[in-house]
Amino acid sequence: PRSRRSGLILSKYLTVGVLILLSFVSAIAILALGTITATAFAGGPLAQWSGDALANSAVGSVLRALLTFVSIIIFTGFAAVACIYTRSILGGVLIGLAAAVGEQFSLMVLGQVAAWLQDLSVLKLYRLTPTYNLANATSWINDGHPDSLLSGLAFDSLAFSAGILLAWGLGLVALTSVLFQRQDIAS
Repeated sequence: PRSRRSGLILSKYLTVGVLILLSFVSAIAILALGTITATAFAGGPLAQWSGDALANSAVGSVLRALLTFVSIIIFTGFAAVACIYTRSILGGVLIGLAAAVGEQFSLMVLGQVAAWLQDLSVLKLYRLTPTYNLANATSWINDGHPDSLLSGLAFDSLAFSAGILLAWGLGLVALTSVLFQRQDIAS
């Protein structure tokens, strides 16, 4: 039975992922059809929706959906690890939510530590958090430049943020799988 546990955890993440992706595809299709229908009913020219405009809109929507997907997988990872430790779904979700929200306050904590140590380079640790990398990737996708939150300390590329987010997502999935392998289900 223990050999099937990794597959079970991965299938749960896959199920969450497929449901999220289906909801994104549905929302994008409804939004596109609604916009085109409203333009047609208003008597506006449909020619304004050129192939390039539709392609750019689709690429932007896909990138935003992918970013949201990654953030949900990271939150799900926090909740799954907490569920395994607490052996309670409600406790796990609450602890996972507290971890996800608490992680956003890490800049404030790092700021206090940096002030105490009188060393601003401590704030560079914030570059490794999902919150910063989600904000940085969003800034790159929407505005074409890095997030200015750590300006003067770091200007990270979209690839850097994508790598950190991928590491968080895969790391939490792997941690969940390892912890679940070691958990005794009978007790």
